[in-house]
Amino acid sequence: MIDPDFAHRFAADWIDAWNRHDLDAILAHYADDFTMHSPLIAQFYAEQIEAAKKDGVLLSLHLKATMMKISDPIMFGHCVSVFYADALDKHAET
Repeated sequence: MIDPDFAHRFAADWIDAWNRHDLDAILAHYADDFTMHSPLIAQFYAEQIEAAKKDGVLLSLHLKATMMKISDPIMFGHCVSVFYADALDKHAET
């Protein structure tokens, strides 16, 4: 768990690097092997999917990961797993 002092220092360092336009310093704040687990992203996707179904509109997913090194396929996969949750649950054993 990140403590508040570390978070504030990290953010201040990132902002300073950004304002100096120092790309290497900015990118030093990110890791290629970073993973994030959040139940909120699944909840957000579920709410948006349900709203699109209710409104009878096409659901279109556009993801942008510029600078954050978060893989679009991973985020897309989270959305697909929510969209097809019933089918994935039904066939989990196969």
